[in-house]
Amino acid sequence: MAERLRFTVLGALLGLAAAYVIWGRQAPPAEPAVAPPPPPAVAETKSPDLPPPEKQLVPPLTGQPGDATSAHPGKYEPVSGQPTVSKLTVEPPLIDLGKVDPETHHPLLFKISNPTDKAITIKEAAGSCGCLNVSPLARKLEPGESCELRASYHALPSRYADRVAIYVRTDEAVWAHVTPTVVATVHHELLLEPPSASFGMIAAGQANTLKLELRHYNEEPFKVLKIEGDAQAEIALAHRPKPGANGAAHEIEVTLKAGQRSGLIKGSYTIVTDNPKARRIPLGVLASVRGEVIVQPLSFIAMRRPDGSIAPLTCYLRRADNLPVQVDAVADSAGRAVEATFKAQGVQLEGTIRFKESYERHYGSLNGELIFKLAGGKELRVPYALSAPLDPQTHEPLSKPAHPPKLGAP
Repeated sequence: MAERLRFTVLGALLGLAAAYVIWGRQAPPAEPAVAPPPPPAVAETKSPDLPPPEKQLVPPLTGQPGDATSAHPGKYEPVSGQPTVSKLTVEPPLIDLGKVDPETHHPLLFKISNPTDKAITIKEAAGSCGCLNVSPLARKLEPGESCELRASYHALPSRYADRVAIYVRTDEAVWAHVTPTVVATVHHELLLEPPSASFGMIAAGQANTLKLELRHYNEEPFKVLKIEGDAQAEIALAHRPKPGANGAAHEIEVTLKAGQRSGLIKGSYTIVTDNPKARRIPLGVLASVRGEVIVQPLSFIAMRRPDGSIAPLTCYLRRADNLPVQVDAVADSAGRAVEATFKAQGVQLEGTIRFKESYERHYGSLNGELIFKLAGGKELRVPYALSAPLDPQTHEPLSKPAHPPKLGAP
């Protein structure tokens, strides 16, 4: 009896010990997993493609819708400040033209309304691109009143997926505006892929070749007659039918051979074909040649003052090896008289270039290159372009340029 009791007690103790060990090894019960709340949905807002700075300064075309010949100066005022969204509403806010042919014109009609309890004055309406021909619009909208905004879109041959906007500026704030938007896909009989030859950065003395393909969208045969445009020693172009394409595709070969000239190299060319719907295909070539001397900026915007003089240009030069920079002279590729002064700032030079002659035309093409003559017979070239917006009353250039605001900015 005693022996049976002893084994019973021992078994009970062992059972308690095992239960303790098992309970101690178990993890505490996990709390039920709760998925984090999804982030709030934010509507994607895309800004229309803005033109380069020199194009932004060109007064917009105005006139009747579809009138591609009108070119009256738009009303640009030298203002500053942060852009603000106007309380005016636009219907529709976006017009999608879908697929359009190059060199076609498409009328646009928007309705602008004032839903507030105060009068709002529309000061101007201007396109973000020369492809938009915007009818003049400047008037006061009383509470609840509406008006029409008419324009036309010109499908440029150089465009593919296009997104542009009309800036309707009001008196609510310095840059208060609404922006009716236009999107279109320009249909091309002939497609150039890629649409330009961009070499990026290339070292002086090196050569590189890019191959592009010009093909018919429907695989119909055509001929490339010639490639015309800028004659530059560094750029060579060739074309040949693509093997196995039965004349529906051609290879365009662009070779860049960088010599001792450094800086930005730009070329504008046109591929001439026998296709009646695509006789001229634009081709741009761009490269930045890195030599011993590095310059900033890579290109200039030359501003014309109201008196006809051109504002001085400032640049900075330094050697890649941080040795002193020596500039023997600065010349203009178009033969314009310039003078340059330099002062050392550590390992770099700060240069100021002045055009000695005034430019009489109010607005026009003043384009060229500044040629920096370096030691050892080497050259550094920096392209420039004139930009001078016009005053709407006097048709004289404004002394201070007025930039349209970037959409989506605070």
